[in-house]
Amino acid sequence: MNNYEEHDDYYGFDTILDNEKTRSVKELVDAVYEFSGVGGNAHIVTDDVNLEDENIRWCLDVAIPENINNASDEQLSAEKSA
Repeated sequence: MNNYEEHDDYYGFDTILDNEKTRSVKELVDAVYEFSGVGGNAHIVTDDVNLEDENIRWCLDVAIPENINNASDEQLSAEKSA
């Protein structure tokens, strides 16, 4: 179980996930979890629920390109897609 599932009531994700766009993003994030139980290089977004633009940008510009967690090429591809 990731933090999105643990905190559904607190964050209101039951409402937010009730649309096509966020459901497709959830599928992409789920693909990351197939490689890493803690959300991989982008864990501050995928696991810690830091959804602010600057956190997403940091993952895209720093964490994923520098491959901080030594992820496989397949995991990096999933992280970039998410």
